Amino acid sequence: MSRRKKSDEFIFTDENDASKVFNPVLGVFHTGNTEAESYSLPKDVTTIGYVSRGSAVISATGSEFKVMPKETFVIERIASVCARVQITEDSEVSFVSCRGPLPEALTSAYSLPAIAVRQIDVGTTMQKLKDVLSVTESRTDAEAVRRAAIEREKLLTSYFFDLLSDFYYSGNASENTFPKKKISEAERIKVFIDNMIYSDPSLDEVSAHFGITKMHAIRVFKAKYNQTPMQYAISRRTDVASTLLATTDLPIKEISDILHYSNTQHFSNSFKKLTGESPNQYRNTHKHN
Repeated sequence: MSRRKKSDEFIFTDENDASKVFNPVLGVFHTGNTEAESYSLPKDVTTIGYVSRGSAVISATGSEFKVMPKETFVIERIASVCARVQITEDSEVSFVSCRGPLPEALTSAYSLPAIAVRQIDVGTTMQKLKDVLSVTESRTDAEAVRRAAIEREKLLTSYFFDLLSDFYYSGNASENTFPKKKISEAERIKVFIDNMIYSDPSLDEVSAHFGITKMHAIRVFKAKYNQTPMQYAISRRTDVASTLLATTDLPIKEISDILHYSNTQHFSNSFKKLTGESPNQYRNTHKHN
């Protein structure tokens, strides 16, 4: 039986584009009859991966974590400086390492440990990530290329949200996983809103997702956070917008579109109401700080 020495797919971009909220740096999709491989992770990346067959060993922070079939792993940015992913012979393993405000904000919001392994099948979403990362742009028209790049980033953002959300909410943890803290009903609502920031979450969606009344959602959330779920959602969207304005060169209209405001004027009015500055004023004040 013949064996391939390298992965079927190996994508290395390392774009580190400050205008993007999600920068894929390394993508490995190790499939088929392959020999064992070992990969050192780049510095300051957040990595999420999945083992569909065989196994992988994560070495970092002086410890080893074995990942078995149908298990997903996350390696936080802080652990990436010394992390290696060792894929055993005849294994099917995929992982993506990325930089940017989005992965940092999500892993922080979900309070994930430096390294975590959980029994959860994310193979379908990993395949979607692979499909997007594997596309080679053949168009030459500058505007078409720009629009394609924006659409690509939106897809990557969406899939990364899905991966971390599925990982966070999975209740079936493997023996390698750090204990997942028990969180309250209000905290679960908060995480749900964090995960839905790019989709303009509504109180109806919160109520339907958790099978509770809107009044109950407001009551338990306000008791813990001293604000209603929708007040928090508006505040979080403003926080995300502030980060994008201060750390990227994305046009204000695109930030408005990403955060699903009805139009740029609505975004500007909402932002100014909470911050006291228009988006342009905020960017001019904070961009170089």
